Amino acid sequence: MNVCACVFLAYIPRMYFSSPRQFVQVAAVAAVAAVAAVAAVAAVAAVAAVAAVAAVAAVAAVAAEQISPQKAADLIAAHKAILIDARAPSAWAKTKVAAPAALLSFYDFEAGLIGGWKPALGAAEGKLVIIQCDDVTPCDKIIGMIKAIGLESVCAGNPQDWIKAGLPTRDPQAKPSS
Repeated sequence: MNVCACVFLAYIPRMYFSSPRQFVQVAAVAAVAAVAAVAAVAAVAAVAAVAAVAAVAAVAAVAAEQISPQKAADLIAAHKAILIDARAPSAWAKTKVAAPAALLSFYDFEAGLIGGWKPALGAAEGKLVIIQCDDVTPCDKIIGMIKAIGLESVCAGNPQDWIKAGLPTRDPQAKPSS
């Protein structure tokens, strides 16, 4: 025990309390109050953390708004939107892709490997982010994540819908058209 604590324990109780027992009672009440205050702060922090997780989950769980491939093409042509094909690279290799689509894998975005995502989403400021997915890629989840960073986003369905609508396509290795 250090010198300050010894002085406190030896002299302070006599100065302010009529008996050592009264000092111990007051100290015990103060200790209980301190523990209760710490517990209250911890409870508030836990509730806030749960609320934050619930809010993020709610954003991610919202069903994505769907638009038709033709509506997507019209918005892109008017420079009001960008198109991202968020399927896995193996899916891109199996089909043609929408001509204006940036090919950015959802799995990279989800894993924090946002290499190509960062400039694409930066260029989307003030524009609608249109996502193309397939049965494997969770469109609702990626749109929720994009909305969570402050951008508007919708789903334009599967790239096969784009192809069936007769809209322009390209090979995955070719650069996107503007």
